[in-house]
Amino acid sequence: MYPFSVDRNYVRDSWYVAALSSEVSDNPVDRRILGDLVLLYRDSNGDPVALSGLCPHRRLPLRLGKRVGDNVQCGYHGITFDTGGNCVSVPTQEKPSERLSLHKYPVAERWKWIWIWTGDPADADPNLIPDHREMGLEGDWEATPPEYYHVAARSQMLIENLLDLSHISFLHGDYIEDAAWYETPVTIERDGDRCVASRHTPSSRSSDFHRWMFPDAPDLVGQDLRTVFLGPALTYSGPVVREAAANGSNGRYLGTMYAAHAITPETPRSSHYFSTTTRDFRTDDAAMSEELHTMDIAVRNQDLVALAAIEAELHREDSLPPEVSVKADNPALYVRRMIEDRLRAQPA
Repeated sequence: MYPFSVDRNYVRDSWYVAALSSEVSDNPVDRRILGDLVLLYRDSNGDPVALSGLCPHRRLPLRLGKRVGDNVQCGYHGITFDTGGNCVSVPTQEKPSERLSLHKYPVAERWKWIWIWTGDPADADPNLIPDHREMGLEGDWEATPPEYYHVAARSQMLIENLLDLSHISFLHGDYIEDAAWYETPVTIERDGDRCVASRHTPSSRSSDFHRWMFPDAPDLVGQDLRTVFLGPALTYSGPVVREAAANGSNGRYLGTMYAAHAITPETPRSSHYFSTTTRDFRTDDAAMSEELHTMDIAVRNQDLVALAAIEAELHREDSLPPEVSVKADNPALYVRRMIEDRLRAQPA
């Protein structure tokens, strides 16, 4: 399935964001993740629980049942399951059946996101969850409120959108316009499963966006525009800005802003998208935080409209003309190959 040549849709041996922390409460809700329905709720200690979301008896979604203590009771025939997915009660017989168990997904809560491991539970190592500190989600950085978006497009399209930031000045030009973001050549560095695409501009005219970020910005700034791919579930991107270098020395550091993008496949043609924007400057400026949050939502929705329009055409994939790539696509194509290698390596 486009854009891969391998007939597999998901990298399963990975942690993905399942929900915002605020979405999961005492009342069970469900979300389709990598094609499977997953039930999410919190136990009496406040810890998140993730179980397969269909009753194995007659496959009624368990969100239509109810909580009985920390257990979940199916709303069809009253079959009840504990937080480990074990069947503890079948009203029509004396003993519960082991065959009626639910799959229990390993989960972990980091920052304001609930992460879920979709591979073999024995391989679920929380240390594999990407380090939130490097993108400003822990520590003294400021972050916009986390948002959730449903994307009517396959997850790989969203990943590749984030790896080609040349689109920003065009698709999002009403909010962010900087010629250096598309005129500067992009470089790629890989370290294991991590890939960094960078546009380094030693000196360029301050854009309106720079002057909004830094009211005292000089006429000339130097910047590194980075996209950091940490795996199929998480990418972050944004500029690191300084005064332009002069006399062989680096200019004064102004600040860094990163947009963090957690991407979780829903189906082969739709995705869940969790996003926030962080910064290490003007962290006590409430007015800026509100403006940034508003802009962030608007920009994300522009992406969603574009991606959904492309996805709507891909149903006739076999009859479409061949895809033509340009130089700016190199990071996206590089990561596409990285993900395809992982798809090929996992069992069918």
